[in-house]
Amino acid sequence: MLTTTVRLHDETEIEVECNSLRQKAKKSHLSDVETDVLIDHFVKTAMPLIASGRLMRSQGGNLNVTRSLKGLGYVMQIEFTTRNSRSLFARLAGLFSNR
Repeated sequence: MLTTTVRLHDETEIEVECNSLRQKAKKSHLSDVETDVLIDHFVKTAMPLIASGRLMRSQGGNLNVTRSLKGLGYVMQIEFTTRNSRSLFARLAGLFSNR
């Protein structure tokens, strides 16, 4: 049984995460079929999150999402967040203007 948490952001390379999941699945003794189902489920969930996160970030917004995926032989938690693209100066100015 594979139990894992995957943390994603809007700049995540999906291929790297898939390779990491394949290695974890192999260590957890999942069959090739179970691993393929896991990867397919992950990609179908992660790709729209990454695309939505990029869109939100380009418009100055944030997106924070948690998804739970369960299947034969695995339980996975996906935590997605957009990265803060504001400059250091903008963040400091925001801190001082909120007082």
